[in-house]
Amino acid sequence: MASTLVLSAAFGYGIKEIWVFVESLRRHYDGDAAMLVSSRGPDELYEYLRSRNIRAIYFDCPYWMVVHIQVGRYVRYEEFLRECPTKYDKILLSDVNDVVFQANPFAALPEGDLLFFLEDPRMTITQCPSNRQWVHQIYGQEGLTKLFNKRISCSGTTIGVHDSILYYIDHLLTQAKPDILKQITDTKGHDQAIHNYLLYTGVLPEIRTVENGEVVYTLYHVPESEIAVTDKGIAVAATGHIPAIVHQYNFKKNADAYVAQAYPRPG
Repeated sequence: MASTLVLSAAFGYGIKEIWVFVESLRRHYDGDAAMLVSSRGPDELYEYLRSRNIRAIYFDCPYWMVVHIQVGRYVRYEEFLRECPTKYDKILLSDVNDVVFQANPFAALPEGDLLFFLEDPRMTITQCPSNRQWVHQIYGQEGLTKLFNKRISCSGTTIGVHDSILYYIDHLLTQAKPDILKQITDTKGHDQAIHNYLLYTGVLPEIRTVENGEVVYTLYHVPESEIAVTDKGIAVAATGHIPAIVHQYNFKKNADAYVAQAYPRPG
């Protein structure tokens, strides 16, 4: 039987913020899962994770440090995966507070050792203000030119075999220059700039891109009219296909309402 792992980061979150992620994951998937959390509590968060058989991995830093959690999480991911006694056949790196699972995330994957998931085809990196800013802050105008009119691949969900995920993380962290990141305190998401730079500059030639809505449905740039909400879940309206993972559902009114009803948060 294939060994799989869902690895995520919930630094600074409580039960309410991770509820939908955890409850939907465990409804559809009973394999290994681990989550980065602060060792400073709350204690009920650890108890909740234990009750759902999700390993808590402590990830801390001094209070006075400026931490880019979107990039910093990969440091702890790498440490954990290198020390891990199991070499996983497939690993999902995932955001948490805006992700809902609708099926086992590993059940119907396309071939490929490293899968990057695309966003809506009508929005490019240079058209999107956030993505354009992230790339420019890390790579300057030269880097932005290299990614001109390229599709956005969301770094919030990435799947690969154990060695390929480590290779990806190594290259991402190599690009995350501390002298640049320490100057950026007003925005977050710079791992996505690096993620797309690795994709489009050929640094990781083994990457396979997967169209939005096949496995992961990232909703931010998708028009509301193209998102169907059915009694079976959130679907691609044109085909009726229900993807295993829906990301950024909270930006769409109907999708957010469906998730709230399906997984009512405690309190």
